[in-house]
Amino acid sequence: GLTPHNILQLRSFSAIIGGGVGGAAAAYFLQELTGGNALIDVYESGYVGGRLATTDLGGSYYEMGGSVIHPSNAYMGDFIKTLGLEKRMECPSLAGLFDGSSFVFRDSSWQVVTLAKLFWRYGWSIYTLRAANQQMLDQFNRIYKLQKKGQAFTNGEQLLEAMSPSFPAMLHMSTREHLLQLGISQAIIDEVVMAVTLANYGQTPDVHAFVGAISVAAASPDLWSVKGGNKQVPELLLGKARASLLRRHVTDVTVISRSLPLSLFQVDSVEATEASDSLQREGRNDIYSSAHVQADVRSQPYDAVIVAAPLTHDKTDIKFHNVTHNYNFPGRYERIVATLVRGKLRKETFGLSKDDSLDEIFPVNPDLFYNAVGLLKDVNVEKCSDAHMPDVFKVFSPAHVTEEQLNLLFDEIYESKVFDWRAFPHYNISEPHFTEFELEPGLYYLNAIEWLGSAMEMSAIAAKNVALLAFKHLTHDSSAGSLVETKDEL
Repeated sequence: GLTPHNILQLRSFSAIIGGGVGGAAAAYFLQELTGGNALIDVYESGYVGGRLATTDLGGSYYEMGGSVIHPSNAYMGDFIKTLGLEKRMECPSLAGLFDGSSFVFRDSSWQVVTLAKLFWRYGWSIYTLRAANQQMLDQFNRIYKLQKKGQAFTNGEQLLEAMSPSFPAMLHMSTREHLLQLGISQAIIDEVVMAVTLANYGQTPDVHAFVGAISVAAASPDLWSVKGGNKQVPELLLGKARASLLRRHVTDVTVISRSLPLSLFQVDSVEATEASDSLQREGRNDIYSSAHVQADVRSQPYDAVIVAAPLTHDKTDIKFHNVTHNYNFPGRYERIVATLVRGKLRKETFGLSKDDSLDEIFPVNPDLFYNAVGLLKDVNVEKCSDAHMPDVFKVFSPAHVTEEQLNLLFDEIYESKVFDWRAFPHYNISEPHFTEFELEPGLYYLNAIEWLGSAMEMSAIAAKNVALLAFKHLTHDSSAGSLVETKDEL
């Protein structure tokens, strides 16, 4: 087992604002670092899990938010072991790249045929892309060793630099430009990369090169999710961290004192109302219209505060007082509407014959009304061959899909359900983005990581980073936080 190198003698009292996967992981890591000595309040005005959510349709449950995890994602892999959860592997599926009138590429049920077709259409470039992605993953994975040694970073660029000196520059270059420099063909960028950035982020290869690389990695064949639903990870992590969950909406964070030995913060909150649910389950401390005026404001002092929710103006209305810098959190979040449909695909829309089978349709044309259409599997079903499963599809689109549009995609619709997310940052390389993890000593911003790339594992890495920063601050020891093996390994 791992024990903290420097166990906090004094009981520290910390607040975490946001009960999604980032906030829950931060609570867990902070408790681990303090050897179980941390008192932690987690504020969540919506649902624990944030953008991880399952919903039922016809008696089966499906992922509506963050759904797949990459095999090299070490923290998510560790969490399910620690929490006693099971992996559910993605089923092999047949996909097609669709330009709006025909398929530019279609998988074959024979893998060797698919590989031959890929090579035929894209040439050696497909291998160049794969090799570049593998190299990036190898460099990315360096972060785990550094964090285990207790290394923490005050901003996103430093964190990327520690993975690889070539990474920070990727934030200022489009995916398209970056891949062209690597010698990858225009055809792959316009088709394969366009399809994965649209499906994963609702955006084109104009997104910065780092998030583009995350998108390409997400096209791996060995993806997995959590049996029973991904949101169990944050739910169980909060329990493991023995955090107090407060169903409250944070309105203000104030720096009370900066004097040593410790700075002090005050968090003001009001009870979360039903109105906060008007955003269809997107809690995450979202803005809502209930009058705060008559609301019963509660103030609580803390030694450290971790903001684990996005701070852009479209996602929150938290105000900061008496902070050293007057921070501006530029940018906006991309709207992604997820529509769940139990029905049959309308094959003629895609130029498919009656006998053609296809599970996933990825547009390569950003002007279509949808970003992806894919067959889903009940979160509780492990076997891929389960023939009795109803056909349930998830449609991702940048706006609500009209009835007419749905009828274009589907022949018969038995039932449907809509989730409206502001899912991840809108990545625009010409706009400034905020990547500071430390707003002040003792006050941390986990979701700054989303501007590098938004994924469950990215939130977990940021959670470990801000937990380390908070721990070093609370112990007045910049070298604190190394998890050393207690077993004598000699």
